[in-house]
Amino acid sequence: MRFSRSDFLVVGIGTAVIAVFAFLYYRDITAKVQAGTNELIGTVVHKRKTAERKYAGQVIWEGVEDEVPLYNYDSIRTSDQSEASLRLNDGTEIKLNENSMILLVLDKNQIDIQFNQGSIIASREGTEGDLKKLNIKSGNASISVDKGDVKLSQNKAGDLNFSVLKGGAGIDTGKGVTNIGTDQALVLAKDSGDVTRYDLTVKLVSPSADSYHHTPSEKKQMDFSWLAVKGEYSVFFELSKDEAFANILQKKEVNGTAISLELEKGIYYWRVRAVQKITKEEEYSESRRFTVLWDEPIKLISPAERETITYRSTPPIIFFKWTKSEIALSYRLVLASDPLMSNVIRTFDTPQNNIVLDSLGKGVYYWRVEKNTGLKNIAGTSPSNIFELNIKEKELTAAPELVYPENAKKFSRKVLEKQNVTFTWKNIPDIREYDFFVSKDEGFKDIVFSGASKVNFLQLEKNLPNGTYYWRVAGKLGADESTDFSRARIFGIIDTEEVKLVLPSDNAVLPVGDSQKTASVRFSWLASEIKGHYKVQVSASKDFSPQYKESILKYSSNDTIMRIEPGSYYWRVVVVDDDDSIMADSEAHFFTVQNNLTAPVIVSPKNGYTVNMSDKDILSLSWSKVAGANLYRISVYQRKKGKEYKIAEIEEKGLSCKITDLNKLDESSFSWTLQAYEISTDKKEVLRKSPLVKSNFKITLGPVNKVDVKSLKVENL
Repeated sequence: MRFSRSDFLVVGIGTAVIAVFAFLYYRDITAKVQAGTNELIGTVVHKRKTAERKYAGQVIWEGVEDEVPLYNYDSIRTSDQSEASLRLNDGTEIKLNENSMILLVLDKNQIDIQFNQGSIIASREGTEGDLKKLNIKSGNASISVDKGDVKLSQNKAGDLNFSVLKGGAGIDTGKGVTNIGTDQALVLAKDSGDVTRYDLTVKLVSPSADSYHHTPSEKKQMDFSWLAVKGEYSVFFELSKDEAFANILQKKEVNGTAISLELEKGIYYWRVRAVQKITKEEEYSESRRFTVLWDEPIKLISPAERETITYRSTPPIIFFKWTKSEIALSYRLVLASDPLMSNVIRTFDTPQNNIVLDSLGKGVYYWRVEKNTGLKNIAGTSPSNIFELNIKEKELTAAPELVYPENAKKFSRKVLEKQNVTFTWKNIPDIREYDFFVSKDEGFKDIVFSGASKVNFLQLEKNLPNGTYYWRVAGKLGADESTDFSRARIFGIIDTEEVKLVLPSDNAVLPVGDSQKTASVRFSWLASEIKGHYKVQVSASKDFSPQYKESILKYSSNDTIMRIEPGSYYWRVVVVDDDDSIMADSEAHFFTVQNNLTAPVIVSPKNGYTVNMSDKDILSLSWSKVAGANLYRISVYQRKKGKEYKIAEIEEKGLSCKITDLNKLDESSFSWTLQAYEISTDKKEVLRKSPLVKSNFKITLGPVNKVDVKSLKVENL
């Protein structure tokens, strides 16, 4: 069979188009949110299981890995049984335990941590640079740390538990500053704001805080110890599943300084309570968190023990798989040449419980899988058992592998009357010619077409009746020798072929662009093999009468862009030949184009107002409701020497917000901006937004004189 230059050109162009769109699709799905121009302030040095970060001004959370950078105004959170360790540029280390969230703000020569929930440990040992102190803020409380290690947690009632493990710190609740030192702790009650300070006279020894302990069985024998309590005290050991000790698992009076318990896997908290025998006064140690991990053995799945894999000339593709481990962050596949694994040939690291290799030549291999827990304070875990694998080079050439059409592909009779179908398969270098067969039955007893090709494709020029057919290929090795047949595939001949619509999806809602009266809508569909004209039709009516817009494209286009006014529409794709005969069409999809949100109206402080803060400790910002909005983004700026500096970035669902950090509200000129958003229910997509509005105001700490009533108003908040 002879092929023209135009046939080869069509195949080449088709391949190039597929490659380009595959690259664009890959780049689109792998794109990440960027940090913008915010300053680099540190690094995520380690995370276990799930830790996420949200950039300033964004609503989308994304997962983080070890050694990723941190930027100013980043929010970090962890999920169940997860943790993250951060290191700031000055050497400050911050550890987040499970279900914790903080916001990092670098301001002048200090770092502010907005603590929202969970439990954190901050260490300022060995810091250097211009950052003089660390502030941890939660509600109305602000904790200042110069040097030392501190621990902060919040119970379900909202009370803050704060302890100093080393050095000193001060806490300001608005009722005065309370200073505490090493081995001291305090509790800040959420409702009353009362602060209770106490000394940690009961000191724990082992297990250490935030430690991990693994066991090959389902239970672990744990040994607890503490320093002897001096004086006449009754000593009680307490074990809980929560840091507030609301659900105590063990409460036992002990004689001495140790106790041993058998525990199942999970996260635990423990402490020691001492009761003065005469006064009955109680004293508590710090509470420590530890985790018991079940080091369940990994079981190898494939290749099976002593399995033999053969290949012709190219090393085979081998799929290694094993069972998942609850405590593993990643795995290491180890290959050796001896059953004792003493002569390691190669190792491969992967985060999944499988890996595909195509570089192993013939030989006998021994393999096992080791765990990486990602935990620095946990000893080595047990590896899997060892399997033997044999790879042999075979003499017979493997059967060809079919490529196109894919299995169960259906072709339109109208298309086949004017166009041929090209069948393709993977080329095998050892084969110079292929035999091609089409049959009406799966056993290939009723052959309806046969042919030969010296390349890895062939055009089916025979007109076949409607029905189901099978096709397969075999390679010729010599005059009387062939490979095995390929696996057979099915294809069908039908009256018409349907075009599959992609975007906009059915019932999609699209916004108009910023400052635009129309939306730029991309229409795309799955490209077929039909060589005709593609009519993209848009109408306000489901029967497409009349048509609102129409775009005509040539094969093999599969997308176009139109400007669409706000309204509700239907769209479809119709494929016609040069005579305008319909060769294929799609179903109709419905979509809606919506106007952007209206601009919000600032209520207070309005443009030109002066706010007297002499007797106030809260600056309130408020605005009117915007129909359709479910999120408002507020930015507050201070004007100094002709320049504006952002001092706050807030996202709010309601119609007001409050700024309580008075350190940022000096007598000066300020402005604030407001923008309304409609966010998708999964909070991952901005559907619509309003124009940005801005208001200028001033803050004074005394009476306002010489007020121009035409341009300036005073508002006491």
